[in-house]
Amino acid sequence: MKTRIISGIFLAIIAASSLYVGSWYLFLLCAFISLVGMYELYRAAGIHEKLLGICGYVVAVAYYVCVWLGKWQLETLVFVFGLMAVSYTHLTLPTT
Repeated sequence: MKTRIISGIFLAIIAASSLYVGSWYLFLLCAFISLVGMYELYRAAGIHEKLLGICGYVVAVAYYVCVWLGKWQLETLVFVFGLMAVSYTHLTLPTT
C-alpha cells in the first residue's frame, strides 16, 4: 500500500509539471503514455512481438511524427495506410 501511495504522488507531480510546462514536454509524455498503453494491450493479446503489433507501433509513431511536425493533412493518410497495413497483416499473414 505504501508503494502505491508513493508512486501515485510521484505520478501526480509528473502530471502537474507536464500540464504546467506544456508544449513539447506534454506532447512527449502523452506519446510515451500511449505507446506504453499500446504495449500493455498488445502484450495481453499476445501480439506485441508479432508483425501485427509492430505495424501498430509504426503507425502510432508515424501519427505522432505528423502531429509534431504540424502536418495535419497527413494524419488521415497515415491513418488509412496504417489501417490497410494492420488489416493486411491480420487477414492474410499466418498467425503463428
